[in-house]
Amino acid sequence: KKNDVEADRQYAQAWERMPRSELAIRRAEVGLRTDKKEAAVEPLLSWLGDHPGDVRVRRFLATTYYNIGRDKQAIAEYLKVLAVNPDDVAALNNLATLLSEQEGTRGDALQYVDRAIKIAGPAAPLLDTKGMILVQSGKANEAIQWLEEAASSRNADPRFHVHLAIGYDRTEDRRKARDALVRAYEGGLRGRILTGSDLAFLSQMEEEYPGLQDQE
Repeated sequence: KKNDVEADRQYAQAWERMPRSELAIRRAEVGLRTDKKEAAVEPLLSWLGDHPGDVRVRRFLATTYYNIGRDKQAIAEYLKVLAVNPDDVAALNNLATLLSEQEGTRGDALQYVDRAIKIAGPAAPLLDTKGMILVQSGKANEAIQWLEEAASSRNADPRFHVHLAIGYDRTEDRRKARDALVRAYEGGLRGRILTGSDLAFLSQMEEEYPGLQDQE
């Protein structure tokens, strides 16, 4: 934390001398790592005020909004990124994830992630997103193959195991659901950004299986 405070001070001084896109991103990154998460968007907004066409910074702003739970703003910014670059795979995937949290926009979410898969191929994060959209759309049996492939990928994100656990839970395979959650905690789940549905499921499973987090 001391290092982040010092880095923030140095970046702020450099910003006063000459604002740059890289400094805006670095200052936002420091803010996200500290207790200034809400303030993390300020340097990004400041830069975009003068450079509205900077797609890289706008994408980072969208992701920053996503990370601090300001979903509506994140969706709006990802749509702006895609208006400039319709083939931005990261924007397509993150937008699909956000839209999948709302029942009325899951059809759109599926279209976005399918477009990302068509562009980038079956990358694990995209398979995971598609699987979760299917789960949330009441198609858990169809989702399992996508979620299993994502979770079995090399160096899989521990959140993929959470999503696989949700899929197993929805297909009433409780043993596999618990085993997948154990793998998620063993893989370093703590500290990762989780969606509202992820958090609700983890809370439910913690009640049913006390001590799951002790697997870390």
